[in-house]
Amino acid sequence: MIDFVKLFRPFVLISLFLFIASIFIIINRLGSQTGLEFSGGNLFTFECKQQEVGLITQILRECGYKDYQIKSVFNEDVCLLRTGLDFSVQNFETCMKGQYKLLSFESFSPVISKEITNKGFFAGLIALVFMFIYLVVRFEKTFAIAACVALAHDVVISLGLYLLFGQYLTLQAVVGALTLIGYSINDTIIVFDRIREELAKEGSLTEIINRSINVTLSRTLKTSFLTLVAVLIILLFGREAIFDFALYFFIGIIIGTYSSIFIAAPLVLHSLKFFRGE
Repeated sequence: MIDFVKLFRPFVLISLFLFIASIFIIINRLGSQTGLEFSGGNLFTFECKQQEVGLITQILRECGYKDYQIKSVFNEDVCLLRTGLDFSVQNFETCMKGQYKLLSFESFSPVISKEITNKGFFAGLIALVFMFIYLVVRFEKTFAIAACVALAHDVVISLGLYLLFGQYLTLQAVVGALTLIGYSINDTIIVFDRIREELAKEGSLTEIINRSINVTLSRTLKTSFLTLVAVLIILLFGREAIFDFALYFFIGIIIGTYSSIFIAAPLVLHSLKFFRGE
């Protein structure tokens, strides 16, 4: 049997470092890596190769445009150009001079972007509130608080890593975050349910926590591995429209599986020790 309790301290310190680093990344990058759905502007999708991004950048500069972001789509000969509302389809055709075929064009006004931002925020908030209520009803406040802290840990670190990879926070990424909340809490509940059962048996809290994690470890790892394989297939072979969702969720599965063992469990352990006076 693995003694997970001995591993709690170093892994909690690692998580604390990752959490603080992720907050720093979010503060510094979120403004420049926010999707048009939230910031407003135009999105041009056109045919190009990855090695042509530098050439396209030069063309746009020669046209006098500076406020734009361009990237190539993973595993496809397609590029995405994000601009302000002042850069129209006609401007695109004039600058590119027919060298690149425009596949699609989307425009998001500031009003629509604000509405989407508000709805996305409230969707996440409502999900967390109902999750907390469910945990309090099914378990107790100690478990509910530990689960919510673990959820915050998962979402923040996943977002930090997601932005670190140069991705934009899009609607697909928000859907990935909401999906992660459901997946992560389910993973945590499996461990918590076992801890609650073991509390009725003899043994110290340290022994109970270790037994609970070891008993559920195989199921947790198998479930996470199979989910990772499915998401990885979507990530590698899916289209651009679902790439952001798959990448965020892929990162989140790894972080969520880790936090169920090394964040949620130690929080419950120390909370129970505090209330029991051990």
